[in-house]
Amino acid sequence: MSQLEKDIEELIPQVIEWRRTIHQYPELGFKEFKTNELIKKILEETDLKLIHYPDSTAVIAVLEGGKPGPAVGFRADMDALAVTEEVDVPFKSQHPGVMHACGHDFHVALLMGTARLLDKYRSEIKGRILFIFQPAEEAPPGGAREIVDRGILEEYELKKMLALHVASDLPVGEISLTPGFSSANTDGAVIKIKGKSCHGATPHKGVDAVLVGAHIVIALQSLVSRMVDPLDSAVVSIGTVEAGEVVNSIAEKATLKATIRSLTQETRELLEKKIPEICIGVAKTFGAECSVEYQRGYPAVYNEPTVVEEIKKTAEKLLGPEKVHEVPQSNMGGDDYAYFVQNVPGAIFLLGGAFPVPVNYSHHSSLFQINEECIGYGLRLMAALLKSE
Repeated sequence: MSQLEKDIEELIPQVIEWRRTIHQYPELGFKEFKTNELIKKILEETDLKLIHYPDSTAVIAVLEGGKPGPAVGFRADMDALAVTEEVDVPFKSQHPGVMHACGHDFHVALLMGTARLLDKYRSEIKGRILFIFQPAEEAPPGGAREIVDRGILEEYELKKMLALHVASDLPVGEISLTPGFSSANTDGAVIKIKGKSCHGATPHKGVDAVLVGAHIVIALQSLVSRMVDPLDSAVVSIGTVEAGEVVNSIAEKATLKATIRSLTQETRELLEKKIPEICIGVAKTFGAECSVEYQRGYPAVYNEPTVVEEIKKTAEKLLGPEKVHEVPQSNMGGDDYAYFVQNVPGAIFLLGGAFPVPVNYSHHSSLFQINEECIGYGLRLMAALLKSE
């Protein structure tokens, strides 16, 4: 057994302890104060340079390698979700209504462990490593953009950005990667309709905001099927409809809220242009007024194929080719990691964390869990990816 492997084996129990502490005290986006303090406490025991800010919970640890080489970054998101935990474990959330229901506690603990581990091998490391602990992945506008806007990537001349995400539906000891797009542009819109109220028994005397809203919903569904290239992908979903006050009165106002997903920048701009046009045009047809507040969210994550291939080769050596899966994009979710890879080539991969039982609950579920046996695999893979730079 190599010294690195011995060090990893000794470190695993400590990483599990950190993960459980973070899980027990989850914090929402931009409020990760205890998590911030834990990261600083653990990494202050190393020779890493710590960067933190009085107006942010972000922490960046810089490792200067002993040999010349490029600079690479690795991101871990820190925040939890407004979900009440229903899993009865000894380290259950102590913050009512807040839970690590997406695995970010694993991401932080793994990156802390990798930073501690590689600090011992700094003389063998080529170049520079930035361990980036990022707040508020779950809370748009997100914490990634804040870090990018501070100029860290340019200051440290990063050539590559990496990240992982634990997965509850992938077996422990396996990873999956997606070349190209792995998430979507995640935008939204608030559509407000103003009609004219009247008695429900005399609808001809008013302008029914509910009816207008119904026609807008139908019209928006044809936008994807008839205006977006069939070889591209987009989603326009109306999530909430608010209208009316009493059952026998024609509603004067209605508010529709939409989530809008796309992959390419061209389709994103098309939807942003056409959705207001369609809504206002439909409303005008029925004699109503309409306003649309279009909200841009996270851009799509694009995994650089060459970086994906590097991760794949490293993982195949560690795990075996049969444990490494290259898969097409499987959903239209979002991740503000996209802001990093808009500026630096990079890729995010999934680390298997399923339990060997029939049911593993999905991310953001109150019953979500990840198998801690994935921690050893995560440490080995992260160390291999970063130590080889």
